[in-house]
Amino acid sequence: MKTLLVPVSRQASAEEIKKIASFFDKQSNIQLHLLHVITIPTPVGVGDAILAVGENLIEDIRKTEEKEVNSLAAELRRSGYEVNVSTPIGFFDQELIALANRLDPFLIVMLTDGSHNLIEDIFGTNTSHVFERIRSPLLVIPKGHDLHGFKNVVVGLHLEEESPEILKKVIDLSEELNWELNFVKIDNNYQLDIVSDEIVLKDLRKRFPDQIATVVHRPAQDTAKGLTQYAEECKADLLVLYTVKRHFLEKLFHKSVTRDLILHSKKPLLIYHY
Repeated sequence: MKTLLVPVSRQASAEEIKKIASFFDKQSNIQLHLLHVITIPTPVGVGDAILAVGENLIEDIRKTEEKEVNSLAAELRRSGYEVNVSTPIGFFDQELIALANRLDPFLIVMLTDGSHNLIEDIFGTNTSHVFERIRSPLLVIPKGHDLHGFKNVVVGLHLEEESPEILKKVIDLSEELNWELNFVKIDNNYQLDIVSDEIVLKDLRKRFPDQIATVVHRPAQDTAKGLTQYAEECKADLLVLYTVKRHFLEKLFHKSVTRDLILHSKKPLLIYHY
């Protein structure tokens, strides 16, 4: 059975989660696992004194938030979904990393919603630190996005020591869910081109002859904007990205395209990690 890990805030909607689960064929045997991290208020300093958070208050917060998440899980179960719940007390990024690597879900879904924005919780911290420690792909759905499923999908390629293992996962998922893939490479002056695009592309076509026939090259000095513009032109439902290992010189000049898109994209993003 495949586990779909869904971090949720207190404002999470069962209807939104059901729509996401419905993207996958019922034969896929999806099991939902809701993660809600309970954050305890930090002690407040007043002059030379520290006002600690009392044990009774901590227990009240825990009971209230657990009740809300269990109510959400119960509603999903009534709709026929198998649901597990985790409600640890701690820091969101640490708890997400720990649970994701313990469960090894086939997908983590992040919904941006409410005043307590889970995306800002994780990407307001050390982005590369989180990426390096989560093995599962991450689906980010912007607040207010009309959840109607994905058909037309844009895949952003680096063409610099491309990872065939990750591309195979993308292609396998696209075949399972009947996606139409469009491949694009954004060209700009910041790329070192240590390995020729043609060499990498030739290898990819050899590995995936029926899936990668054409790769569109699009010039843009801002990679995130270039990807966004191309996705708009294609009327894409989803943009697929993946992180790659970088050489030292690339790290000096690299701007986090993934982070920019996660925080500002109006389209859903599917992110794979090396």
